[in-house]
Amino acid sequence: MFFGGNDKPETVNLADLERLLNVSFDNKLGRLDSRGSSITEEMKSALERFGEECRRFEEIEDNPYTEDLYVANVNFIKGQKKSYAKALAKISESVDLGGIDAENLYGKYELVLSKVNAAIESMLHTNASFKLVVYSYSSYMKGFKRAISQIEQLRDSLKEELRRNERELSEYKTVKEEILGLKSELADLENERGRIASLSASSTHPEPQGSGEADFLAGIKAKSEELAAIATESNRLYSRISYLTLPLEKPSRKADHLSPRKQKLNPMLIEPIDDIADEEAYKQFLVLVKELGEGIASGRVEVRNKGEALSEVKALLNSDLYSLITSFRQCTKRRSETEHEIRGLEGRLNSVSSAKKALERSAEELADSETRAKELEVAIHKREASTESLFRQHYKKRITIEQG
Repeated sequence: MFFGGNDKPETVNLADLERLLNVSFDNKLGRLDSRGSSITEEMKSALERFGEECRRFEEIEDNPYTEDLYVANVNFIKGQKKSYAKALAKISESVDLGGIDAENLYGKYELVLSKVNAAIESMLHTNASFKLVVYSYSSYMKGFKRAISQIEQLRDSLKEELRRNERELSEYKTVKEEILGLKSELADLENERGRIASLSASSTHPEPQGSGEADFLAGIKAKSEELAAIATESNRLYSRISYLTLPLEKPSRKADHLSPRKQKLNPMLIEPIDDIADEEAYKQFLVLVKELGEGIASGRVEVRNKGEALSEVKALLNSDLYSLITSFRQCTKRRSETEHEIRGLEGRLNSVSSAKKALERSAEELADSETRAKELEVAIHKREASTESLFRQHYKKRITIEQG
């Protein structure tokens, strides 16, 4: 599919760009393909000969050379010889140099070289593991040495052929790096565009209906002022109630001690708001206060200052304490209701503020993504131009990259 005259650039889809690069790279590797193919075939033959040497060595029945050995077990060494030969044969048989799949010729022969290097390394490791066999049968190793030497020579020849194409490889890597960079930037651009679409959709959502932040703040302020007024009134009522009841707390303890009644006055004076629950309880309270006054007047209830104590009893009886208690309870209820209203307003204010901040963040993120997308578009345009230029420079191909 890659064709076209020199005058008109060839349009190449981005998905086909790496394939075009590999084809173009291979076209510059004619000598490597010719020599590499020949060396690979010779390497296969050398490995086969090595395998034959292994089998030949395994069949040797001669006793090992043991004169220089301090302790020599001939049967053990002969057994090790068979294991050694089988291990080497297995290495040579495991090197598969046919049907190597690589994206280009250079990669193909790099894989061949890698497999051969791994085999030679394994052979050397096996020699090190069977030092006694290698020493005892050294006079029978000529076939091995010739085969391994040939394999190493062929390995070095292939390595040299690859080295001859280092400049072409460098060109290839430069172009491939541009292609991979282009694909990465296009993927980033697609992600940014998806992000922009998502953020644009969220930023077009209307702000919460109803009062705005200013209205909620004004409402909270008004309710807070109302709460402060309620607290002031509540404190005034509590002080007035305490002023009327607490002075009689001590005399009431004495009266309760003398009274046969089950209902006691002292607890009602200490906690009048809790204990005087309704009008019936208040009537009973007044009866007990009057009896306290009578006890003080008769001297039955002793006090330090009778006149002052009787004035306090009179003031309490004339005060309409129940109205004060009722007003205090109403204040407490209004205080609770107002605090609840303030919490509600604060919650709605927080919701509006959070929504506003979320919209502001989305707007900032949208602006950042739009900026990033524009930067990527510029970078992609430059990367495309660079890639097209490199194809002209290294492979004499005039192309136009198509993203779709």
